[in-house]
Amino acid sequence: MILTDGRRMVRITIRAWDAINGEYGPDRSLDLYDAGSLNVSDDGVYKVADVAYCIDQANDMVAGEGDYTDAGPQPELTVLVDELDGNRS
Repeated sequence: MILTDGRRMVRITIRAWDAINGEYGPDRSLDLYDAGSLNVSDDGVYKVADVAYCIDQANDMVAGEGDYTDAGPQPELTVLVDELDGNRS
């Protein structure tokens, strides 16, 4: 999923390794960020208040920290963040 806060734009994916098939499973970022409640542009870019906060939340979920302490660490998940050129508000 692509996120922007008007200053920064990133593509973030959250995937679990599937050892049986030897590949990563589907992207879970849409679920973490409850994409249906976010404003989205015609080209599929989700508008958020703070991109850095969204990245921190994903990393906290994997580490089982912050808001995700009760869930515990989820080491099977990987967060990938790609910085994209440009910004869109």
